[in-house]
Amino acid sequence: AFRQLEQETGKAADRARERLSEISERRQAPERLAERAERAREASRAHSQGIGRDRGPRQIEGPER
Repeated sequence: AFRQLEQETGKAADRARERLSEISERRQAPERLAERAERAREASRAHSQGIGRDRGPRQIEGPER
């Protein structure tokens, strides 16, 4: 039981180190975050304006009865 707990704890520590590394990378690249935010704003505007999609009702044809 203790050996299994030791293994699980080691795996959890590895995952935590990876996550902290990811967080550290994001903090070092604030411009990348700003770029992602701008892309998200653009996508939101496009979605709300209906660019690239038909805003009318859709009809889905089913099997004949």
